[in-house]
Amino acid sequence: MKKRAISASVTLLLVIASVHAATPSPQPTVLQCIGDEWMDGIDAPKDAFLAPRDNGLSGTYVIQGNAITESGGGTIADRSYALCSSTVTTYSFSSDCSVNRGPYINDWENGTDFDSKTGPFFKKYPNSPTGVVTILVDRVNLRVDEEWLDNHVRGAYDQKTKKSSYLAFFTSTRFSGTCELGKPKI
Repeated sequence: MKKRAISASVTLLLVIASVHAATPSPQPTVLQCIGDEWMDGIDAPKDAFLAPRDNGLSGTYVIQGNAITESGGGTIADRSYALCSSTVTTYSFSSDCSVNRGPYINDWENGTDFDSKTGPFFKKYPNSPTGVVTILVDRVNLRVDEEWLDNHVRGAYDQKTKKSSYLAFFTSTRFSGTCELGKPKI
């Protein structure tokens, strides 16, 4: 009798497992976007490199499950970002969902120890020590707004006081595009 009960249990588990395995994963949502990319400096020195605005760029984003993948277009690797939050009208994805933009900027710019092993900033943001990417998807108007926030530091020497210091700043590379729903070709 015990063998039969065990056999029936194993059979039931196999049936459940095969039904679950046969269930297709949700179809990906493909967004084909056209938009502009530009750079801004956040407390950046006047000689910091900021690329000129580039209009009419295309971008492909694939939303599947709890992630978005940005296509590298064959020239760079695709990059995936986790879903941080969602509402009826928007999705928010990031390379580090724990980062809050305002405090992140403030913590970097007010830092004095830029050693990755000892600096408080690096301890507070272990998953985003050199920058963070945020992608907002407007689900109603099919828009994508992406920001690559890259932190920089450079040494500065004051001729008058004869003292060295550090200048912490950011470059913000943004892409804003209008999208259409796409379909995989194969």
